[in-house]
Amino acid sequence: MRRVLSYILGLAGLLGMELAFAPLATAAIDPRVEAACLETYVEGMTDDLAAARVGTTGIPALLTLLADPSFPRRDNVVAFLAHLGGDEAVAGLLAFLATPPADMLEPDEDRALLLAPQALGHLASRGAVGALAALLEMTRPGGGGGVLAAAAAHSPDPARWLDDLHARALRGLGLSRAPAARDRLSQLANGGAASTPRQRAAAQQSLALYDALAGGLAYGARPIAPPDNGPPRFKRDADTQPRVHDTPLTYANHPDLLSPMTDDHLDDVLALGSLRVGRTDFADEAIFPKDDGSHEKSQTTLTVGLVYAFGGKI
Repeated sequence: MRRVLSYILGLAGLLGMELAFAPLATAAIDPRVEAACLETYVEGMTDDLAAARVGTTGIPALLTLLADPSFPRRDNVVAFLAHLGGDEAVAGLLAFLATPPADMLEPDEDRALLLAPQALGHLASRGAVGALAALLEMTRPGGGGGVLAAAAAHSPDPARWLDDLHARALRGLGLSRAPAARDRLSQLANGGAASTPRQRAAAQQSLALYDALAGGLAYGARPIAPPDNGPPRFKRDADTQPRVHDTPLTYANHPDLLSPMTDDHLDDVLALGSLRVGRTDFADEAIFPKDDGSHEKSQTTLTVGLVYAFGGKI
């Protein structure tokens, strides 16, 4: 913990930032902000939607929810901060990455962590103090990932999580539209600084994103709102269980298996399966209209194939 705090304080000093953890931790929660963060946004988040549902006056409440271990939809909190935040959000996002407050195997928590470096990219595009420098430090060749390594250290597989977070930090650079970001992306995309094949691929994709955005907007400018294409179209599905529930499960091992399934191993397999499904976008995801006129996305996960794949039988 001391090492993590020292890193955050050192980075803050380097960037000339003032950290104010106490006010963030005690900010009153506006019920309207909390309710907005608990919804499911099927079509994603935009500047206009974030402004309409929360607005900049809700940023202190968002930062409090970001640090609250019991809040269940931290991914929405980070999404709102990406579209609303400024200087005040940078320290909160870095503190969140340094010490994730909840179980990283929860899909919502995983999404929040993966979104945080991208959120810093959005903040950097608006000139937020420290956001660009933080992303450059995360992706510095030979730097070990900086605060991303601190986040990954809380996971069951630090190397894999660090690799995933590094790719999202590269995307954050692509979103920033800062000249220094393009230099870093070009360096990694061209195989410099001993970048790995996955880092090169991620850097190339982020470089293409950077060039697409930079073609129409200058560094520090507000993105242009996308055109209004009318209300979204929703797909109904026959699935009658749009929410996740605990379900009894039994399994058996084949007598010839050299490495039979165990309860602990099965728990790990199902947790990893839920995580991977929670990260994945599907072409025909189920959307469920609710009585109040909003919509909910199915979180159903398939586990039967995973159990068979790892030697078990339901």
